[in-house]
Amino acid sequence: MVPQQLSELRREAQHRLLKAPLGLEDRTAQLEVDMLLEHVLGITRTELLTGRASIVAAEQRTLFESLLVRRERGEPIAYLLGEREFFSLPFKVSPSVLIPRPETELLVELALPYFERQPVSFVVVDVCTGSGAVVLALAHELRRRFGEAYLGGGIFVGSDISDAALTVAAENARLLELHQVVRFVRADLLTAFHPRICRAELALVLANPPYIPDAAELPRDVATFEPALALRGGRDGLDVITRLIQQAPLLLQEAETASLLFELGDGQRPGVDSLLRSAEAATVFDSIKFHSDLAGIPRVVEVSC
Repeated sequence: MVPQQLSELRREAQHRLLKAPLGLEDRTAQLEVDMLLEHVLGITRTELLTGRASIVAAEQRTLFESLLVRRERGEPIAYLLGEREFFSLPFKVSPSVLIPRPETELLVELALPYFERQPVSFVVVDVCTGSGAVVLALAHELRRRFGEAYLGGGIFVGSDISDAALTVAAENARLLELHQVVRFVRADLLTAFHPRICRAELALVLANPPYIPDAAELPRDVATFEPALALRGGRDGLDVITRLIQQAPLLLQEAETASLLFELGDGQRPGVDSLLRSAEAATVFDSIKFHSDLAGIPRVVEVSC
C-alpha cells in the first residue's frame, strides 16, 4: 500500500463511514476518522487539524485501513482505540469488558459525599468491576482531593467473575498508579468476602451489574461486540441485582455507616423498589433513594443500612 495525502485519506474514510450501516452523521463520522488517524499517526487533534502531518506512510495507511474496516463492520471505536474516557480519566478497554458509559459516572459522584470528612477506616467494594472504572475513578478522585495519605485508611477492592476483565482492571490500576491501593479479586458478587472486611467506620458496596433483560434488543454494535456476561441480567434483567440485594446486608451490617449503590436500567425502578422493600431486605435497609441521570431516567439506587 503506497503513501497517501492525509487530507485525501481523511475525506475518503469519512465517506466510507457515512456509507456503512452505522447511522452516523457527518460530524460524528469525521470525528471518528480523526480519532483513528490520531491513534495511528501518534499525533494530537491540534496537530491533525493544523496539518503537521501531510503524508500517511504506507505502513500507517495499512494499519488505518484495518481499523477502518473493523469500524465499518460495527466494532465500537473504543475497542479499536483500546481506550475510553471515564470521569475525565483514560481507561484501557477490550472486548472482555463493558465500555464505560457517562451515566455510570453518577455512581462515583454519589459515593464522593461519603468522604467529605475523613473516616477513621473505610471499605469500598466494587462488584462487577469490569475495567475497574468505578472504583479506580473514586480512588483517583479521593487522592486528588485529599492526597495520597488519605487513601491509607481505606480498603478498595474490585471483584468480577471474568479473569479477562480483571486483567484489564489491573492494567488500569497500574496506569493510574493505584495498583498499591486498589486490589482486584475473582468473585461472584460478594460471595468471596467475609463480613469482617467491613468492620469499619464506613463501608460502601458499589455495582454496575448486568441488568439488560435477555430478550431486550440492543444496538447492533453492543449486542455483537460487548460481553453478554456484563450486559444480560436474566428474563427481567434483575437476576444479578436480586442476588446483590440478598448478599449485601450481611456484609454491610458490620460497618458503623454503610450503603449500597448500584446502577439499574430504564423502567426497572418498580422492580428494584419491590426487591428492596421485601420483608427480608426491609429489616436491614433504612432508606432507599433513586437518583436520575441527565436524561431523567432513574439510574442509580442508594440504599443505606
